[in-house]
Amino acid sequence: ECIPGQGTCVLPNKCECFYGWGGVSCELPISVPGCVNGDAVAPDICRCADGWGGRLCDYPLCQSWPLPSPECVHGSCIKPYECECEPGWSNYRPLNKSGFDIPPFWSIGQDVSQETAGTYVKADSRIAFLSFWDRQYNSSNAAQCTMPDCRAIFDPRCIECDAPPKGVCNLCDPGFFVNTTTNRCERCSNVFPHCQLCGPEPTGPDGLVVLRCRHCDPMYVLEPMPFGEDPSGRCVSDGPIEFSSPVYHVYKDQKNVTLVLQRSIYVLRPEFARPITVVVQSRDATAHSSSQIYGGGLANFEFTRVNVTFGVDESVIMPAEGSMGDDYGELLRQRFQERIELPIKIYDDVGYHIGMRYFDVDLILPPEHLSGHQGPLYPFLPPRAHETDQAWLMPQNFYRGPLLDRQDVLCTTRVYIWDHEEATAINTTCTGACLEWEDKTLVDKTRRLTIKARTHEGKAITPKQKIRRNPHFIVKYLPRAPGQEEAIGAITIPTASNLAGTYLGSFTPNIPGAYKLQVEKAVPGMFAEYWWHRNIHRNNPQQPDISRVDHVLDFYWPDLTTAPAFVRWQFILHFECIRTARWPYNFGHAVGFIASPGSQLKVNFWNDGAVYRDVPDNAAMRRREEMIREDCMNDVNFFICVDLLFHEPVVDPFGYYAFQVEFTTPMADLLDEKKPAFLEVMLYHQNDTDYWGWWPIKQECLLTSGLNIHGSPFEEFQAISGAALAKYSSVLSMPHETPSHRVIVDFEAEVRIDLRDILGQPVYAAGRMLSSIKAWLETKDGRRDRDIELAWDAKRKFYRGFWMPQEPPPELGDDLGDGKYFRNLVVTLDNVQITNSPLPVTAIMAVSAPDMSFVEIGNFTPAQAGHRQWFQFRSVTTSGRLRVTGGDEYVVFFAGPKHDPLDATDRFQGNVTDNGNGTYTTTFEIQRPGYYDMRVFLGSKEIGASPYFDVHVWDYISASLSTAHGPGVSPPSGAPSWSGIPARIVAGVPTSLRIIARDSYEVRYFEGGALWELNMSAMNSSLTSQPSANASNQRSGWMAPPDFLSVADNGDGAYDVDYSVCKAGLTHLEVKVWTHESWRDIKGSPFPVEVGSGILVANTSKVNPPPSTPNSGIPAFLILDLRDACGNVADAEALERLSVTLERVGPPVTTVPVDVVRTGPGEVVVFFTPGRRGLHRMLVKADGIHFQASPLEFVVEPPGAIPTGPDAQWVLGTIGASSNSTFEVLGSPA
Repeated sequence: ECIPGQGTCVLPNKCECFYGWGGVSCELPISVPGCVNGDAVAPDICRCADGWGGRLCDYPLCQSWPLPSPECVHGSCIKPYECECEPGWSNYRPLNKSGFDIPPFWSIGQDVSQETAGTYVKADSRIAFLSFWDRQYNSSNAAQCTMPDCRAIFDPRCIECDAPPKGVCNLCDPGFFVNTTTNRCERCSNVFPHCQLCGPEPTGPDGLVVLRCRHCDPMYVLEPMPFGEDPSGRCVSDGPIEFSSPVYHVYKDQKNVTLVLQRSIYVLRPEFARPITVVVQSRDATAHSSSQIYGGGLANFEFTRVNVTFGVDESVIMPAEGSMGDDYGELLRQRFQERIELPIKIYDDVGYHIGMRYFDVDLILPPEHLSGHQGPLYPFLPPRAHETDQAWLMPQNFYRGPLLDRQDVLCTTRVYIWDHEEATAINTTCTGACLEWEDKTLVDKTRRLTIKARTHEGKAITPKQKIRRNPHFIVKYLPRAPGQEEAIGAITIPTASNLAGTYLGSFTPNIPGAYKLQVEKAVPGMFAEYWWHRNIHRNNPQQPDISRVDHVLDFYWPDLTTAPAFVRWQFILHFECIRTARWPYNFGHAVGFIASPGSQLKVNFWNDGAVYRDVPDNAAMRRREEMIREDCMNDVNFFICVDLLFHEPVVDPFGYYAFQVEFTTPMADLLDEKKPAFLEVMLYHQNDTDYWGWWPIKQECLLTSGLNIHGSPFEEFQAISGAALAKYSSVLSMPHETPSHRVIVDFEAEVRIDLRDILGQPVYAAGRMLSSIKAWLETKDGRRDRDIELAWDAKRKFYRGFWMPQEPPPELGDDLGDGKYFRNLVVTLDNVQITNSPLPVTAIMAVSAPDMSFVEIGNFTPAQAGHRQWFQFRSVTTSGRLRVTGGDEYVVFFAGPKHDPLDATDRFQGNVTDNGNGTYTTTFEIQRPGYYDMRVFLGSKEIGASPYFDVHVWDYISASLSTAHGPGVSPPSGAPSWSGIPARIVAGVPTSLRIIARDSYEVRYFEGGALWELNMSAMNSSLTSQPSANASNQRSGWMAPPDFLSVADNGDGAYDVDYSVCKAGLTHLEVKVWTHESWRDIKGSPFPVEVGSGILVANTSKVNPPPSTPNSGIPAFLILDLRDACGNVADAEALERLSVTLERVGPPVTTVPVDVVRTGPGEVVVFFTPGRRGLHRMLVKADGIHFQASPLEFVVEPPGAIPTGPDAQWVLGTIGASSNSTFEVLGSPA
């Protein structure tokens, strides 16, 4: 069917569409040409996609509101919401306080809000400022091209300007100012010599804004001028600072080189020159060599970066006549510091260099002083902020300070380092035992070697050339047998012979197997490797940044930014050196290491392995003088102690021992404040002052480790043991190496046979001793069972015996009743039994498989608390057969209960009984109800189904131990609920209580689900709704609060009860629990409850009419019935909520005085004396609500007779019928 008005039917099932329509039924609108970025919604009408506009949706939009448009101001919209700016223009981007671009808030996904609106800046089309705090924001609007490129439009040095065509340059780069005549940027030094920054300042006469210098070049200061005089501000000299010499010379074995800095004080202006701080910094410190042209030796100077301040003594007054004064020069030297000496440590790098080496030292003016020393300006110029504090205001004409990323080097000096001629490690050689290999050398045989010390030119050193004291060389014997790869066997010191340059040494192998020798040049100090970069990996082969010999033991870097990232020190402690003339037998008791907070410390001593310490950032540091000997026994978080006095094996007080120390500093860029890094090495001993304490180690008592001579290390040596003897040999079971053996039938058994010589050293002989060893099994009575196979285990380095245990032959008559039999293993060496032969062997017929054992009969869940429960295990052998003998060791324990788990020491365990037939009966008794996980272990492994989860241990709830407490049952005095004192509640007001269910062990029950029965005699049988206690008093439609009672199960043994009752008076609440197949009262039940009256409620209270018709002038009364919400008599405070008013209906309406008197519970009498006859209205309210029958209307009649009698009362003026009535008063006391 063709849609009418959009097409017509021309053939069956064929529509001819009108212009602008298409589709089978002409239902689709068509645009000609077609919509490019949108859809046709009517003939030739397109609905564009977001960001596109135009008749055909073919051009982009950059603004979506307040009206869609492609507006970019000084640019073109090239794609939706993206402007391409014309040359010289850019999008607006806000700046931070340092003048750098910051990303706008909208670029990071934030939207405008009342809280964030105050942080936005103006000048962007995305924000419309409707008022001071009211604005709109659309994140899709493109940033328009509204910011001129000042450098392209005005001047290459212009950084801030106003937009053309009327704009001008407002601010130039640092060091330039705006020349208002040419509107270009001009250099400050062209106008003010030695000026670095300048600009307009209001320092002229009468506050005139003038161009003046603000900051001077380094070593120049602004000359102060009184206000109004010469406001330009001249830059004058502040006294140049330089090294005293461009070159210094030093020998490498000296401790330091002293650099002298001096200030030229005679060219400065003393009346305003200020203190100057410079930086002295060494260069070439991170190279592998002080000078790369010498092949990369070791760095040999301490990297230095030190702030040096030339001070000014303000107390010294210069003469008024200036330099013409007689004592001008002396006063000038007193006022200004002229000379400073700075030592730089020099290290002996051990390597000999035939020529000179050098390093450079720079004298630097730090970046913070690059703008010169600003002298006093008059008037004082406060520093300008880079940007206004109101960040939502666009910064206009803000002063941008210089961005200083360089430092000026004032001068440089060079330090040349010279060598003495001495023995060099590379030219020193070793002969003798370091080159000879003896096949039959026994362990503990002393080997001797000769060291030939040679100079750089290959000459033997002479006594005059021996500039170092002994020891000159060290010999390290290093075992390399399996398991000894990192061991240090012994360290010895060669001694000088009578031959020039010849030293004689020795060593003694003490462990059989491979070993190597290291012969090293001994230099006082510690061999150090420094890594200064942060991507340190200790164990990779990368080269250190600095390698040298350190001669100090207290390392301190004032700032982590200048500290190394990682340092490794290697040294040998020479104990003999510590002894003094006064104490010839003194040696160190302990070596200590103190590390700075946040650092990591690792110390290796001898063969002890590594000791680690991660020093916390908040460690309470102590100095060396504050440390005590007991710190070695305590865990001090910044301290590592190597105790030598109680060391095992014993430390030789005359020996040499190797240390390696690794020190890692924290990442400086992760710290919020400047922190130092330090490490101190110290020794606990008795010094010459006769005082025990932690003392610095003398430099000559440390020897470098790792400076090998030519050919060192010498490897591929072997130490061989002596002849094996049965007396010193032994046999041990494997794998536990015990002197008795427990084997299992059908599982291979193995023993280890250790052959040793007379010294107790192992004898290997590469397996050649097999023919001398015999081994067999025999019964207890000496009958031979079988021989044992023997083999040499080359990998594990011992002789092994092995066999496959079988069931014993019947003829040997073994008793297999307990599933095992016994043998002795006999081992002989050359037909002599070795030390612990025979070795007792117990053979077990079968072994149980934990993963196949199972619970056979009995139940372990559920179990009643305090009652014995049992079940039975069945063991299964590894072959899958049921075990028929005993001997297995089962352990059963219960982890839990889950709601309150017990410690491992308190948990319940099962008692397992071995029945001797492969079954094991387990009994257990658990006193605490709950859910437990039962775990069953056979040996050290759990059986297949273990752990058994959620073993339920239950108990009856004890009614006599269960309690209830809360306002619904507890007395207000604080006494317990079972004291018999009634609880007090208010009628109709909900109250609550909590019931705690306890088991027979007086422990709160672990779960809910108990059945409770609660009854109260005062409650109606229907708890949902009920009439009140005084239904006749209720106003029509009023419903009194219903009695109700509800119990909520908390699931943890606690039950919350809410209830309400309307009937006032003393009642009782029964609380019963279903336990032991009956309902039983809990402790204190039934609980006495005193239900008190509630507050006065108008809907249940009533106004009763006067008992008789009131007469004018004669006193009358009526009664009020006061009730609470439930219809009980209202409480004692009811009168405070009562309002009573009596009116005579007019005209006019007048109020009649009333007197309200409480005459009893819930009853009030209202007394009144009407003054005139007529219609009266009584209004009675409680809290603004009328009582029942209120307002009550009644008619006051004139009295028919005057009241008589002794108690008669009446009002004389109102008792008559009219004003013309006459009265005769008889019997009046007057």
